[in-house]
Formats: sequence, C-alpha cells, structure tokens
Amino acid sequence: MTQLLEEQQEPVLESQELPELPPALQKEKHRNDSSRFTKRHFRKKRLILYGILLVAAGAVAYQLFLKPPVILPAASTPLVKTDLQNEISLTGTVESADSVMVYSDLNSFIQQVNVKVGDRVEAGQVLAQLDTTDLELQIAQQQAELNKMGQQSALSQQMRERELANAQGDLANGLDASIISAENALRSAQQELNNARRDLENHQDDLDHADDVMNAAEKALSRASAARDEAKRKFEAADPEDPNYEELRQKYNEAEDAWDVAFRDWQAKDTEYGSDLSSYSRNYRSARVAYENALAAYNAAQNASDQNLENLEDQLRSAEIDGDTTANQIALQQSQKNLADSTIKAPITGTVTAVYAKVGAPGSGLLFVVENTDDLVIKTELKEYDVASVQEGMPVQIKSDATGDQVFPGSVSHIAPTAQKAADGSTQSSGSVEFDTEVRLEQLDSGLRVGMNVRMTVVTAERKGVWAVPYDALVTDAQGQSVVYVARPEGEEGGMVAVAVPVTTGLETDFYVEISSDQLQEGDQILTEPGLTAPGAPVVLAQSAEGSSL
Repeated sequence: MTQLLEEQQEPVLESQELPELPPALQKEKHRNDSSRFTKRHFRKKRLILYGILLVAAGAVAYQLFLKPPVILPAASTPLVKTDLQNEISLTGTVESADSVMVYSDLNSFIQQVNVKVGDRVEAGQVLAQLDTTDLELQIAQQQAELNKMGQQSALSQQMRERELANAQGDLANGLDASIISAENALRSAQQELNNARRDLENHQDDLDHADDVMNAAEKALSRASAARDEAKRKFEAADPEDPNYEELRQKYNEAEDAWDVAFRDWQAKDTEYGSDLSSYSRNYRSARVAYENALAAYNAAQNASDQNLENLEDQLRSAEIDGDTTANQIALQQSQKNLADSTIKAPITGTVTAVYAKVGAPGSGLLFVVENTDDLVIKTELKEYDVASVQEGMPVQIKSDATGDQVFPGSVSHIAPTAQKAADGSTQSSGSVEFDTEVRLEQLDSGLRVGMNVRMTVVTAERKGVWAVPYDALVTDAQGQSVVYVARPEGEEGGMVAVAVPVTTGLETDFYVEISSDQLQEGDQILTEPGLTAPGAPVVLAQSAEGSSL
C-alpha cells in the first residue's frame, strides 16, 4: 500500500518540476480549466433538481393512490321513542269572568257608602244610598196631578155620555124639535101642493096650451142664457192679443142679442098667457116649490140630527182621550224607578274591587266595581299567524312570577271572530293584527289574583311514543323523497357505512320532526349532519365524553 501511494505521489512531484509555460499558453490553459469546472457545477445542480421533483411526484402519487383516505368522525343520535308537542307561548292578565261596573245616572248626592275595597258582597246588597228628598216630592206631585186628571176626565165623560144618550132618546121618541118643525112645514106644503094640483087639474084643458107655450119660451130663454154665458166666459178669458179675440167679442155680442130676443119673446108670451097661469099654474108651481123646499128642510133636519149625534160621539171619544193619563203614568213610573235606583245595590255576588263613590259627591257615573274573584279568566291576544292553530277548548298551562314554577291548568274559552278594532271602529288589517282571546282557569284556589300577569303555553298538537329526529337530520333525495342517513355495520371488520332510509314525516315542532319507516328500528344511529356524507360512504361515529356516539 505504501508503495502504491509512493507511486501515485511521484508524478505529482514530477509535474511540479515541469518548466514554466509561456504567458499566452498559461491563459489558454486557465480558460480551459475554468470551462471544465463550470460545466461540472451546472450538471450537478440539475441532477439535484431532478431528484427533488422525483421525490415530490412520488409523495403526491402516494397520497392519491397508495395512502388510505382520512374519515372524519360523524355526529349521530340514537333513534328512540319520544313525545312531541307543538306549543304557542302567550302572556296575559288575570281578570274576573264576571265583572260588573256599577253606574248611576242620577244627579242626587250620595248620603251613605256602605262598603270598601275588598268587601265580600251578595247580589242585592246595598252598596250606597243617594238623597231621595226631591224625588219623593216629585212623585207626590205627579200622583196628585194624576188624581186630578182622573176626576176631571171622569166628569167630562159622564157629561158627554149624558148628552149623547139624551140626543139618541129624543131621536128615537120623535122629540127632536128641529125634525118636528120640519115635519110640520113639510106636511103644510104637501097640503098646499095638493090643493093647487086639484085647481090646476080642473082647468087643465085651458092651461095645457099656455103651459106648453110658456115651457117652450122658458127653454128658449134658458138656452139663450146658457149660450150667452158661455160666449161671455170665453170672451173674458181671451187674451186681447189673441187673433181670435175680435171673433170672440162678436160671438158674445151675437149671443147677447139672441138672449134679448128670447127674453122679449118670453115677456110677450108671459103677457099673453100669464093671466091664465097666474091663478092656477103659478099657484101650483109655487106650491110645488114650497113643498120641495119643505122636503129639503126636513132632510136637512134629519141630517143635522144625525150630525149632532156624531158630534156628541166624537166629543165623548175626545173626553176619553183627554182622560188618558198614560204619559203621566210613565213619568210617574220613571220617577219611581229613579227612587228605587237611588239605593245602589250589588248586581252580582263577588268582591268589591273599586270604590269611586264618596259621601256628599254627585251620584252620577261609575260608583263601584264588583267582580267574582272565584271565577277567573285570562285576557290575552293571538297573533294572526297563530289564530288558525288554536281552537276553543285547547288545554293551556299557566304560570306566574307570583306563584313560581307552579303550573295551573286552563283552557281556551273564547277567540274573537274578528281582529282587534282600530280607534275609529274599523277592523285593523295592517301592522300587528291580533285577536282578543280568553283563557279560563280550571283551578278555583289557584292563588292567582285579578290583575296578575301570567305566562301561558297552549298545546296545539301532541304525539306520544313516536320516532323523531332533528330537522337537520332530514334531507330530500333526487326523487323528492324524505330520507335520513343511518350508520349501519358493513363487513366483518366492524366498519360502518351511511345508508339512506326513506321515511314518512309527521308532526313538526320547533326543533324536531316525527318520522316513520319499516326500515328503521329502535337504537339506529341517525346521522345529524347528512350533508357531509353520501349513500354507501364509510362512517366513523364521533364519541361523546362518556364514550358513546353523539
């Protein structure tokens, strides 16, 4: 070995002893040596880079193809039977179911107040007494006026009845003076007419011709009079500006002239035949006119007598109407009612919860409030979106700050048919629409008092002994079917995979939904975050602090 080292060292010594090269050759030699060194250094860096890239590619291939995937723990909940309830929370105020405000509209002063707040009263018990002095005097005056009116009415009716009875008796017995006088006048006129007719009949042959002539003249004169009167009426009614005015004037003048002719003819015939008629015919005519007048007077007397009876009957009815004291009796009844109302009584059995009456103050307005504190209700309001879920008769759980955690049973007793009214009386239709609601307490000795604020829970739906899962555990598959993911064992190594199980949903609460399926069984682990897995994916259940699956 020493020999070999020696052999290797000798050429080095020999090379150190070589003669020095010229400067030009030395530069060329130095450039060649540098070039060789640079090429060797660059080749070394490239080899190192290739090695790094190769190592990185191998690591990526390992991660992608050779290394097993990392499975994150999945949250789950065991499937167990439970009870579900849908609830609505309300607040309200305790009030009496039977509360009466005792008013008075009388202006009398209060003389006495018999109760104070908190007193127990029975229906009909006197709460206060108003002054009744003026009312008693008023009632006495009204009663006196009624008695006076009754006596006056009775006397007036008696007088009218007597007058009517006398008139009816005179008429029935033929004692009516006006009728008797008319009958006598009619009888005398009848006798005179008979005598004149007899004289006329004895000279009838001589007078027939004269009578015919005079009748014809009288008829002609009557027709001329009628024609003249008609022409005069039309002429006087015509307008002077009317084109027919002059023609109407001429017709009127012609009618006037015709009447003059008829009248002169009647006068001439009357002169010629009047002497014959004056003694017989005119006597007959006068007698006939007198008889007709007497007959008319008799009929008038009869009518007057009948009218007198009707007037007497009307006067009797008027006396009866004047004697009607209904209005005065109503006024008296009102005064008597006011007298009775002056004694303020309790309308119901209960407790006096407010007293506004004061001795010496006017008795008008609100005086007392009486409430049945044994029968309590709670006034509350239902929101528009809750009113469809709540029905009368639904059970209610009631709590108050005054009674701690104690729960009182109740039920919904009334829901208003319309929403609360606005100030102008119209139904409120915008903003917060609410419906007045009453809840009746079912426990009489609850300890709750009128005016307390309470919290209530209305159970609108309930399911007992059903499977339920959180809302987030329920998903919908591609076919629109509701499913849950269940962690089921796979293989013999204890591994688990996610299995999609179709379910039918039922009652929904704020946090849970009822499910049912013939593919589920008690204790199945339901994945509560199904969005992080897929059907058939391996599953590792997360462990709770006690070591059980979440």
